[in-house]
Formats: sequence, structure tokens, C-alpha cells
Amino acid sequence: MELIGGISTVCNHCDYRVSCGASPLSESSFLSEASFFQDQLVIKDKANIVSFNVQNYASHFKATLFLKTPMTQPDNKVFIKLSGWDFLERKQLIDLAYLLSIKLKDHKCLGETSLIIVNKVYPLTKREFEIIYLIQLGYSAKLIARYLGINFTTVNDVVYKTKIKLCFSGNKKDFSKFLFERYKLNFYIPETFILNHVNFTKLLLS
Repeated sequence: MELIGGISTVCNHCDYRVSCGASPLSESSFLSEASFFQDQLVIKDKANIVSFNVQNYASHFKATLFLKTPMTQPDNKVFIKLSGWDFLERKQLIDLAYLLSIKLKDHKCLGETSLIIVNKVYPLTKREFEIIYLIQLGYSAKLIARYLGINFTTVNDVVYKTKIKLCFSGNKKDFSKFLFERYKLNFYIPETFILNHVNFTKLLLS
């Protein structure tokens, strides 16, 4: 696997057992909910997950790339192998996480985040995912078009067709809530936004 902006030395590794009926940590937080969501996805799909993580360790933020790998056992439990790599450009990615956590508006600790890095989320295509992801962050069609290098009418067309595809009828605010609740888009981030994190950070600052 090619590491996205990460160094090859493993900085964190552990194996832990997850029950299919497990529940999130008792303390409700974005990180515990995101980790629980990721673990259940690994169990359900029996596939690897790569995530972008920023956590606050004793007032010091650390940006890490995590790889979660399922290891199914005969007793119907799953050992999840967790490996972590430090990001080369950690300062810039910590800044990105801080700005993104403000946009997502559901973090108790600004700057802390754990997002699955993917090209697309079913049933969306790669382009639909990128556009809808930016819509849920509150950006206009013109700003999204400028960032993605496409015509703003294309953005509006994609949003319109995506609403039909997802059987949604309602306003923009309700659409963002719908995406959060139904598809958990706030637990993901498009791979291209991490690869081009400098430009994405500039967008978050706008």
C-alpha cells in the first residue's frame, strides 16, 4: 500500500478484539464515535481502512495515518490490526484538521479528527462525493466549481441529480443533516483533498 504523505516507519501498532455487538465508548465524542464507526465497517466489509487522524496528546497535536486491518477468528470475533505512521507534513495537516473540525461542527475538541480516506462513498461517484462533501461543509456552487476547476452549472446539476439518486427532497440545510445521518459523510474525507491538502486548507480558510 502506498502511504499518503506518510513516512515508512511505524510509530504505533496494536491488535485489539472487537465484538460485532460492541458499542462506542461511554463518553460521547467525535473520536470515539468515528473509531467505533470505522471498526464496525472493518468488521462488516472485512476490508482495510485508511484514516487521517489528529489527536491531542497532553496539549500537543499529532497527525497520523492509520491502517486498520481485519483478522477474523474462529469464535466470530475480529482482531483489528492497527498500524500508524507519522505524516511528513504534520503541521499543515494539523491546521487542516482544526479548520475542518470547525466546519463539521460536531467536535468537542477542535482540531481532533479521525476520517476515513476514500475516493468515493457508495452510492456516490467520485465526483459526486467530492461535490456533496463540499456542499455539506457549506460552500456555494461557485466556490466549489472554482476549487474543483469545473463549471458552477455542473455543480448544481450534480447536486440536483444526487438528490434524486438519494431520494431526498428538501433544502440545503436539511440535505447536510441527511448526509450526516444516513451516509455518515462527516466520518470520511476524499482522498484528493488529503493529497492536495494545501489547496484544501486554503479553501477552508475562505
